[in-house]
Amino acid sequence: MRYRLFFGALALLLLFTGCGREEEPPLRSIPAFRTVDLGGAAVTEDIFRQRAVTAIVLWVPGAESSDSLLPKLEEAATGLPESVEILGLVAGRHGLPDEAELNTARRFAEATPHLRHLAANDDFAPLLTRTKSVPMTYFAAADGKLIGLPVPGANTALIRRELLRFLLNDPAREKAGERLQYQILR
Repeated sequence: MRYRLFFGALALLLLFTGCGREEEPPLRSIPAFRTVDLGGAAVTEDIFRQRAVTAIVLWVPGAESSDSLLPKLEEAATGLPESVEILGLVAGRHGLPDEAELNTARRFAEATPHLRHLAANDDFAPLLTRTKSVPMTYFAAADGKLIGLPVPGANTALIRRELLRFLLNDPAREKAGERLQYQILR
């Protein structure tokens, strides 16, 4: 009888504290999307195929940390090889950007001609809901798969260093090495 009471109380405790709940699986790639850049041109996930590595910087217009980051990103983007790119992804303070936030973002985009900025929409929900703070920089390979760890904040030196590191490490070679290691160690 005591065991039943104990296990019943334990089950209720776990239920109410959230233990045992499944968390969202980690995001492995940028979701398929169809959006526009701040100039009005249509953009899809095919944009990643144009570069070996792309940094996607999620930012919110009017947020001090985001506003101070953009000029630094512009400077960092000017000296990068053509096989890498930095994209801005404009979000809103409460999720998706409203028209006022997009207008503010357009003014920042004019001052950063080496960066292309995309407007976040519902297609980016899996990314937006997992992001706890902005700015946040994600890295994607040519196939849209996320690589490495995201870089929080306005550390442009780290963003640049990570872009170049991913460019030098051939993802196909890394995957072949992982498969070989798996076959040897299993």
